Amino acid sequence: MNENYFISLEDTREKIENWRMEYNANRPHSSLNNLTPLEFKKRWNNEQKILTSNVA
Repeated sequence: MNENYFISLEDTREKIENWRMEYNANRPHSSLNNLTPLEFKKRWNNEQKILTSNVA
């Protein structure tokens, strides 16, 4: 965001939203063991399937 120029309010909103999505959803998070949220969710879902299949 430090190097962006905004030509209009709509352009500003679009660039900020793109940055927000990249920052929150697409980049690795140290709190998630350096996985992206999507990767973390996939692993968690797989682990839950394994755990529930072992219970039955």
